[in-house]
Amino acid sequence: MPRFHFEIVDGYTIEDPLGVELPTEDQAKAIAHGMAEQISNDVADESLSAVVVKTDSGKEIYTAPIRPPARSDFPGPTLGISLWD
Repeated sequence: MPRFHFEIVDGYTIEDPLGVELPTEDQAKAIAHGMAEQISNDVADESLSAVVVKTDSGKEIYTAPIRPPARSDFPGPTLGISLWD
């Protein structure tokens, strides 16, 4: 079974020396996408840019961008009434 390495890029590369065995590249890509999404939701560090998938031989096969969650100036839902009138 092929081994894939998931590296996190933030200006530097946080390497994954052990990797994980997975049956297909598609599965590795899906995991990288999920990792990137989870990081973007959990970590407020906007310098994190991507999760990169490499084969055991070091060939880069996929890059999943880490995008900061959309932020809004709108504080949230309102009832359309004011308690102070």
